[in-house]
Amino acid sequence: MSPDILYYDQGTVADEAALRFLRSMLGDSKGHLRLVYITEKPSEVLDERRRDLAQEQRSKQNRSEAEEALAKARKIVGDIRIELETMDIEGDPVREVNRLLVEKGGGGYDLLILRAYGRGVFSKDILGAHAKSLVQHATSPILIHKGQLDSCEKVLIHVPAESQRCLEFIRYMANLLGGAHPAVTFLAVFDEEHKRFEGYTSAEEKKLEEALEHYDRKDVKYLEEARKIMNEAGFEVEIRRRTGDLTEEILNEARSGRYDLLAFAPEEPGLLMSLWQGDESFEIMRDVEISVLKFPREFHFSGLD
Repeated sequence: MSPDILYYDQGTVADEAALRFLRSMLGDSKGHLRLVYITEKPSEVLDERRRDLAQEQRSKQNRSEAEEALAKARKIVGDIRIELETMDIEGDPVREVNRLLVEKGGGGYDLLILRAYGRGVFSKDILGAHAKSLVQHATSPILIHKGQLDSCEKVLIHVPAESQRCLEFIRYMANLLGGAHPAVTFLAVFDEEHKRFEGYTSAEEKKLEEALEHYDRKDVKYLEEARKIMNEAGFEVEIRRRTGDLTEEILNEARSGRYDLLAFAPEEPGLLMSLWQGDESFEIMRDVEISVLKFPREFHFSGLD
């Protein structure tokens, strides 16, 4: 895959960190990156929260203008091998980004990248007004960059229990990260209420591995197939296994493992998994403290190398 990426640049210091993070994540990959800077027109913004944000941003004296912001962005990503395109447009950012996504047609962009607005007083505002709306509606994979971290060296991938979905997602991640080869950890979370795992806790990983040795292997075969895909792409992979609430276990592992990026793919309920989609997928993007990538159900990856 030669990734086709869209990045919405707001010309801030946080954007500079996000672009350095992107450069680190892509390594020597080839592809296309479209950097778009949108000058907000508060009069065109319908949502009251985002209209207030637009007015607040316009009032800041140190806010970069479009050309300055795009010049900085070009300098930051200038040494990557990906073809670079920049755009300067005016309007409502959410509406304009959605328009660009729709105009792309076909399978859409391989990745849409936004930065989190910051960790506000209220958790609902952590992603910021722009990101929240786009996260809920984008059908392309979307990466939310959080904090000031500017390198991607350790990635946590939640492995979905649907075999076909899992392998499509892992092929996507292997291709996306193949130019940089960060350290990769798989996280598999099993339903603690299933009779084969009843009584286990997430801390009893060794006991859980023993239980899986006697489990119907076809039900967990996807894990080894996923690891094989990553190994063939040049990645060494560690597999972490947990039982319990899916969202809780993912957040716990993301907090404790010193990862730079969490990647996940919302899925349908199955034998080993509880239902996790809709609002729950937004909650994890909001609450996880590291950068996060969502591989949506509507996106189908066919760019196999």
